[in-house]
Amino acid sequence: DDGNTDPVAGYSVAQLTAAMDGLAASAQWWRADPVSLIADRDQLVVMPGKLANLTMAEAEPLVTLLNQHFHQEFKIEIATPHRWYLQPIEPLQMQAIPLEGAAGGSAGKLQPTGKDAMMVQNWLNEIQMLLHTAEVNQQREAVDQLQINSIWIWGNEQQPVQVGAALAQLPDLLLADPGWAVAVAESTGQPHQRLPEAGALGELLPAQGQVILDLAGIDGSHLAQADWLDQWFEQIRALIGHQVSQLDLYSVDHQSWQLQSWRGNDFSGWKMALNRLLERFRSARAQARSHGPSATSR
Repeated sequence: DDGNTDPVAGYSVAQLTAAMDGLAASAQWWRADPVSLIADRDQLVVMPGKLANLTMAEAEPLVTLLNQHFHQEFKIEIATPHRWYLQPIEPLQMQAIPLEGAAGGSAGKLQPTGKDAMMVQNWLNEIQMLLHTAEVNQQREAVDQLQINSIWIWGNEQQPVQVGAALAQLPDLLLADPGWAVAVAESTGQPHQRLPEAGALGELLPAQGQVILDLAGIDGSHLAQADWLDQWFEQIRALIGHQVSQLDLYSVDHQSWQLQSWRGNDFSGWKMALNRLLERFRSARAQARSHGPSATSR
């Protein structure tokens, strides 16, 4: 016993979510989530597949295509249309940015690092060419939908102990959409609920206590509801120091899962950052639809 009481220390995001999704236990799982890489001037913007409305009927032939081509390097399994897992034939030694941290960013600037990063980058280049010509993507383009033209490989590294510890000491309630925070909460039996719709936040908060609001997993269901953010923050502003003693806000940046705690009412910086991310998605999606097929190489 090294004195570490964190119940999720030593487990990666991919291991935790794979267990939640009912996959066989393995320390070699990586998340390999489908993405659309959208041409935006001189870069490719990373958009999670969930925002492209990918269905299981579309995901399955895409994964079959990849597994047939790369059977000597890895296999991919599907948990949901937007949550895929990669198990390499040989363990990968690399570090990768979480998809939630890369979303809205430039794919070329957010590449993996480490011993096997170049090999994985070569895989991704081949994957983009394969998926660009896939029948599913041709059909999606024909009805003005974004191509699923790559995958984002991440989530096998062990997370910092303080991340698991924060949720192991979860005070009264976690409000989050499915993602890393929910995976940890599920593994430790902590109470959690989905992010509420606008106007409903106050109904979910405990009479008194500490709440974690995890906005890192914002997905397509919230993309069109940017006004919810304003309404959430207006409700929070009135409750801080009264009904709620402390509010912890988490987000994924380019390196890790980050915590910002407020015991006051200044949420302006957080709102601005989230609104910028949502606006970037809208702009990239609109540009892709007006200019035709996405580029498929970096």
